[in-house]
Amino acid sequence: MVSIARTVPRPRHHPKTALDIPCYVMLLALMADRPDLCTKLTDMSKVMDVTYSHVQSIRDRLIRLGYVNKHRDGRNVGMTLTVRGKALAVICNRLVTELTIKKYKEKQK
Repeated sequence: MVSIARTVPRPRHHPKTALDIPCYVMLLALMADRPDLCTKLTDMSKVMDVTYSHVQSIRDRLIRLGYVNKHRDGRNVGMTLTVRGKALAVICNRLVTELTIKKYKEKQK
């Protein structure tokens, strides 16, 4: 299982910038521009109560830090980013499952 608490590693060219963004929020930010993952995005935001504006601001921050490349016309590229060698879609699927189970267990209590 993917650890939800894990934070994003720092880019090499920004050694002093520690990121306190959890992995799943970074994934949400990156998924926002991937049409094939849009359904996952809505699933995850429902489960996690993350608003789209929150995702947008995090994505802007990731772009500033050099995680996501930007085209001159403003479109984002580099959305096929993998986190620690695992495919984005695979991690998203796991996180949706993990978070859904977590919410279900909380309701059972």
